[in-house]
Amino acid sequence: MHSSSFEKSLGVSKRFEERFNSLQSFLAYDDYKLLLHKMEDSPNSFFAEVLLESGKVLSFCCQIDQTQRSLKKAFFHGDLTSIDSVFYDVFLELTLGNSFDEIHRIQFREVENYLRDLNHQPSIAEDLIEKPSFEVLKEGLIEQILVTIYKLETSHKAPMIYRTNFESLTLAKKLGVLEKFIYHRVSPYLCEWGINFDLIYFEEEKLIGALRGTFTPDPLVLKSFASFLQNVLKEAMGLKKLNVFLE
Repeated sequence: MHSSSFEKSLGVSKRFEERFNSLQSFLAYDDYKLLLHKMEDSPNSFFAEVLLESGKVLSFCCQIDQTQRSLKKAFFHGDLTSIDSVFYDVFLELTLGNSFDEIHRIQFREVENYLRDLNHQPSIAEDLIEKPSFEVLKEGLIEQILVTIYKLETSHKAPMIYRTNFESLTLAKKLGVLEKFIYHRVSPYLCEWGINFDLIYFEEEKLIGALRGTFTPDPLVLKSFASFLQNVLKEAMGLKKLNVFLE
């Protein structure tokens, strides 16, 4: 973590200082590598990296509660300022115990409220900092939650598509195989989240679909589900250039 003289000169709340001195989710690089080694064999864990709006790379590893379909543990490492490290540390704590629809609704104001003093003074002078949106991290978390639980629930099932056979099919037959895979594997899984999926269009490198359900049709959620579908379908069919778009 970096703590410049500028950051040290900023007035911060007591809760901010306490959090900075006892970060719960932030890990030094060596500790993070050790954690990865310990968790890599756990099927309900995932590891990923995202490029933040600031241009910094944030690495994170999490553990899933499959029964509750929520995050159980979360840790991160990144070349962040001390201020951003506190913000991301609190954000990840707020995600614990929540599923994708709750995670996507967490905003900076929740993090700020968590860090405010008892007299309700802001944790830090907001006009002196660029507030993180957490949008990129949210997208990465939601995608990985969906992918991890999908793999856990389908790991015992035989593959429906064999890549070499799929590549040799005509476009019409590929569409038929794809529809069958979506109907038997993807749709039942999404229904468990209260979501229905409709396939609208497919060609060699492009798939367009629509999601319907009780979730919030936020662009970030749609993008996260598109990444999930892209991940699952690429792995099932071996189509490296497949792009998924949802509406």
